[in-house]
This record gives sequence, structure tokens and C-alpha cells, in this order.
Amino acid sequence: LYFMQGMRCNLFAVVLFYLSLQLCMSIWVLEGSNGGDQGNSGTDQVRLQGKLSPKVGGPLDFRLYDSDNKWKPKKPNEHKLCLIVAFRESKDPRNNGKGRQVQLDNFIIEMKMQMEKRNVDYTLIVAEQEEGLLFNKGATFNAGFLMSYDKCDYSIFHDVDMIPQSMGNTYEYPQPNPIHLVGSSQHWKMTREHAGGALSMNHGQFLNVGGYSNSFWGWGFEDNDIAHRIAGAGYTFTRLSEEVGNYLVFSHPHRGDENFMKDDQTKVSEGYSLLSKYGHVDHLSDGLRTLNGTLLEVKHDTPSYFHFVYRPHNRKNLLKEEIFHP
Repeated sequence: LYFMQGMRCNLFAVVLFYLSLQLCMSIWVLEGSNGGDQGNSGTDQVRLQGKLSPKVGGPLDFRLYDSDNKWKPKKPNEHKLCLIVAFRESKDPRNNGKGRQVQLDNFIIEMKMQMEKRNVDYTLIVAEQEEGLLFNKGATFNAGFLMSYDKCDYSIFHDVDMIPQSMGNTYEYPQPNPIHLVGSSQHWKMTREHAGGALSMNHGQFLNVGGYSNSFWGWGFEDNDIAHRIAGAGYTFTRLSEEVGNYLVFSHPHRGDENFMKDDQTKVSEGYSLLSKYGHVDHLSDGLRTLNGTLLEVKHDTPSYFHFVYRPHNRKNLLKEEIFHP
């Protein structure tokens, strides 16, 4: 949540850096080194949707989505929340993954109390990316949606280290626009064009914006991009006030913003985010409809808590396929 604060970004240089890297990567893809995105176009996925059911070892992609299988209310004005957490505990120094399991354990307890206070009917969905590649938070949120859309009619895409502090933050059904629930924390005030921490969207809204991008690897900028997608889909960007949207942020080992911003992978993400902001990215061709993954394991499956592990096969914008071995 902290990156880009106080940053001075040379827009032209960043975009030029991204485009030059993309030229090299396009040659690599054409040679067939990695086919993670091939044969997985949005058009094909829409035509095939609803033809699969989630099975361990099977594909995790948009074919799982079946509009006839959506969650249906039993009474007027009834809604059900899926609280989706993109998660990975990791010792990989390229990510901020250390200490996440402890945070998840605390999050489960704290959010159960918070939802009971608010009388919100919810299921916690923990979408976990397997260890190895750089973490892809956006793709992991997309996976969480596809594994849970039949359990609820709206989702809050939530960081595992943030707990709401105001009862005015109701976690209720978002309409007519998506709602960014985070206005401040004990450390900072949210002033940027950014929708990270906790973002509430009903399922129609999420489908309309195309879900999250699958093309942000490592640390940062997927939360900027989803704000651009919301605006690009014609919604009004809505954020709670500093008082109502105040959160307690858990501490954890953090590599530091200035170190991440030196990485070429982060620069690629920054450039891609700027292209998205100014309308040069087709959000429907990079997002929910083009997620390509495999369901590896279901750790928990109860009405209130569903936790699964998956492997992403998308590779767009990934500079190096370096596998981390703990």
C-alpha cells in the first residue's frame, strides 16, 4: 500500500522501458518457450464456460464459471459475501511473504468477530498460490473468484494484514459502484488512485471490469490497475472516508519500497499499469477470462471457510521464470 507515495515518475521513460522489454519477450513467446497464455483467449473461454467443475489436478480457468450456477438468494434483499484473500507464506526474498501464515491465523479470528458484529453472512475464501514463481496477487484473486462465485453474490478482495476499525465500515453489498473500503491506517492516509487493501465488488461489477490483470508479478501495481479498470468500465470510483475506512495493519518483514522500485520486474509492472490507465490495455483480454491455472489442493472446505492451492500458467510480463526453492 505504500509504493508510489512521494515518487516522481518519468512517464515516458517508464513506458519506453516496458515496451522495449515487451519486444524482447514477444520474440521469446513466439519461439514457444512458454505457452501459458496460448489457446486461452477470452472468446474461446466464453464459448466454453460452464463446461468444467473444479477438480484437484484439473484446470482452473473461466470455463469453471457458469451463470446458471450462481448463488441465489432465498428471500428479498438477501446477500452473501465471499471474503477473498490472496495468500502465500513464502521465504522468497523477492516477495513480502514472510510471516503471512501467522497473519492469516489472526485474520481468521479477527474477521469472524468483525463479521459477527456486523451481522454479515460470509464465507472466507483463501486462494493460495503455490511456492515457486513470483507471487501474482491479481491472478490469485481471479482464481479465488472462480472457485467461489457459486457461494455468494459479492466479494471483498482483502489483504490478509488489514482489519477494519470502524463499525461504519459495514461490509455490505456494494451498489451501484464498487467500493474501496480503505481510507487510512495507523500509519498513513489513502490519497492515491489505488484500490488495494479491501475492495468490494458485486459479481456483475467484477465481470464487467474483467477481473484483475494476470500480468503483475512480484510486488505492486495490480491494485492501481484494478482502479483503472473500474473507471474504464464506467463506474464511479468510490472510497470510504479516512474515519470510516480506517484499518489496523499488521506488521511483517518488509523488503522496503525503495528496494522493490529498483527491480526491473517492478518497472515492468509500473509501465504496464500506466498503459492500462491511459486505455492501451484491453482489460477483457487480460484478466478473469484469460486466467490459466491448475487446482492443486483443497485444504479446507466448510460453509464458512474454503482454502485451496493453485498453480498459475499465465506468463505475460514475467521477465524471468526463476523458481524459488525454500
